[in-house]
Amino acid sequence: MTPTRLIHRSVVLSLFGALWCLPALSAAAREVYVPLTFNSDSGPVQTKVCLQVTEKRYPETQTWQGFGRSAQGAEEAMDQVQLVFKRHDKEALRQLSDPILGRDPKQFDDQAKAYFDQMETGAITTISREYEFSGFVVFLARLHWMDKTFSSPFIFHQEENGAFGFLPYRTNDLTFQLLLDWLNAPWGPSNQAEPAYCSEATITDSNYRVPTSTSTASPVPFLLLNGAPATQSTDLVARTNATLQGMKKALAADDWIDSFVPFISPEGAKRLKEWYRTASEQDKIDYKQYIMEQDPFFVFNASPLVVVYTKTPANMVQIMYFMPSGGNLVWTNSTRVTVADKLFKSAELFKAAMLPKPFSNLEIQK
Repeated sequence: MTPTRLIHRSVVLSLFGALWCLPALSAAAREVYVPLTFNSDSGPVQTKVCLQVTEKRYPETQTWQGFGRSAQGAEEAMDQVQLVFKRHDKEALRQLSDPILGRDPKQFDDQAKAYFDQMETGAITTISREYEFSGFVVFLARLHWMDKTFSSPFIFHQEENGAFGFLPYRTNDLTFQLLLDWLNAPWGPSNQAEPAYCSEATITDSNYRVPTSTSTASPVPFLLLNGAPATQSTDLVARTNATLQGMKKALAADDWIDSFVPFISPEGAKRLKEWYRTASEQDKIDYKQYIMEQDPFFVFNASPLVVVYTKTPANMVQIMYFMPSGGNLVWTNSTRVTVADKLFKSAELFKAAMLPKPFSNLEIQK
């Protein structure tokens, strides 16, 4: 712990020593697999892609008073931050924040004010869960403020000296963003006392494992998926290939818009029609060529989501997402970018896609 951090800890302890006499809140860590949330054109979808993280579950409280006298690591850092909130001590909060990820001047000032305002008239009622991955610790808290109750994550990051620095604003870390989508999903812990986890069958059926972070800090998070080459003889691969062939056949017509939109989700179809009305002839030709050149070579079964990797004649890798609709597959998110895109278009997966045997370096040996 740095000298500055030691000074602030002693100040906190001396001013609020009574809080540290509270009984400790204990929780055992366990490895869990949470289902990837895909934010499709029609809303969030629970998939069979599984994110592996470490979870702790804490006892429910009516008014959270801290982790107690034996708190260490991130739990101790959480207690310190809450005490600083109560004092509205901006400089102390800055010193408790991660020096690299938590001290952007504009974002820090905005979030510090928001926290101070909330804690002046509101309170944390409980901290139900903690999630750990690649040096990050995320506490899921329940807050009551202005007659409203809502969930909010409190994020910490382990610094080089071992101390846990607070992140007063959200991080762009991919694993955190994937976890946040699940926390806030209709089936996630922000909305359900017993949230949805991946089933044992889904975990067992997974045959690919992808790291979601370049950090080697423990615990390293992974994503489990089920996939197969687009040449493999499976029902899903056959349906995917048939859908893409149908799309290309529809595009072969000169006035192709009406025959093509049934292959797209309603939201995507609406946007494509709006674009088509004003697009130049060259833009329409380019769009047709973009689709016609897609040659599928690998399919991930994220049921109900289907993730299809394609290549163009120029060997450019593209990704298309499909969802079932009326017994058929339709192209979804054709005009939207989501957190899932950051995952499936990550450098790790794109490099693996270009191997002579695609994704062979990520295959689980059973």
